[in-house]
Amino acid sequence: LDERLPVTKERRSLRGSLYKRLAASVPSSRMEYLTKARESYGVGAAATAEYQSLNALALAYVLADEQARESLVLEADRFWSALAQQPLGTDRDFWDVVKAPDTLLHRQILHRSLDAAALAELVGAYAQAWQARPSPRQWASVTDHIWFLHAMTGDSSLPCHDATTSAALKQLHGILVSRAFLEAAGVVVGDDL
Repeated sequence: LDERLPVTKERRSLRGSLYKRLAASVPSSRMEYLTKARESYGVGAAATAEYQSLNALALAYVLADEQARESLVLEADRFWSALAQQPLGTDRDFWDVVKAPDTLLHRQILHRSLDAAALAELVGAYAQAWQARPSPRQWASVTDHIWFLHAMTGDSSLPCHDATTSAALKQLHGILVSRAFLEAAGVVVGDDL
């Protein structure tokens, strides 16, 4: 089926997301799935700060050695600087809005600066993104990516291993999926949450 359908950003993203989930869920095959995820997105980390390129940056970071990480830090800084230069259009969707906290998240991870102040800044930025009223699937994509980064930075066999960053990502994930966060962001939360 893949050979018969044209390649699109959406198909590449769906495939990459599947492999990221498998990498997080099946540690024994993690490297295989991480490699497939990186290949699936079909872009390099040098693209602009869009959904696919942020995923490519994250995967490059997860697989990069210390020497390569330095160039990724510069790339995350470039994404952050370019984001400030982009005009705010009136016809922005959730992915346009969540680009700011996602870019900030990747920058802080690469700088290894996820302290309490950084977490508070991220929670505020994601709360602002929530005002764009994402669908449950869109919000799950955001929080699943944070969980993925937590799992990868928590894996001592990967070059990105950093227990402090992993713990901070776990805390951020817990906040963003909590009843308190969702209610504070104006979501009516049912008892089935």
